[in-house]
Amino acid sequence: LSGFLLHLVGFCTPYWRSLHFKYTEDVIQDIDIVIQGFDEGIWRRCVNGICSEINVVGRDWLQVVRVFEIVALGSSLFATFLIVIHLVCQKISHTRRVYFVSIVSCFVTAASILLSTIVYGASVREGITWSYGCVVIGGIFYTASGTLMLFTYFLTRPK
Repeated sequence: LSGFLLHLVGFCTPYWRSLHFKYTEDVIQDIDIVIQGFDEGIWRRCVNGICSEINVVGRDWLQVVRVFEIVALGSSLFATFLIVIHLVCQKISHTRRVYFVSIVSCFVTAASILLSTIVYGASVREGITWSYGCVVIGGIFYTASGTLMLFTYFLTRPK
């Protein structure tokens, strides 16, 4: 659940990247509009506190990141739902199948997050901040969850 929440926060917030500038007094006097910096997510960019949609023209890598993040969010919702079903309905005979599908969903989520963060990190390279970190940590949690669940699955299988 913590992996889902971290991933959701990182997915929604415009703080994957943050760059802020410092100007000297003489530069400020020569410029009509001073851009103090910007914060950027995968959906929105905020310049001087004013946010707008990101123009993706010429940024194919951002489209790739968005696709992998949407896949990760969908599979994380599915995995979380299946884990809850498994915990609530352990007496049902199909619960091992549900558990196995939730394991696969955890690994799909982790792989999608890994791919999206690699593409974003390779394309941006500087100014990466806390939203990106939330997504990475969420991916680590999904990897750990999938691995632990897989071990449990094989240790508790009928003989």
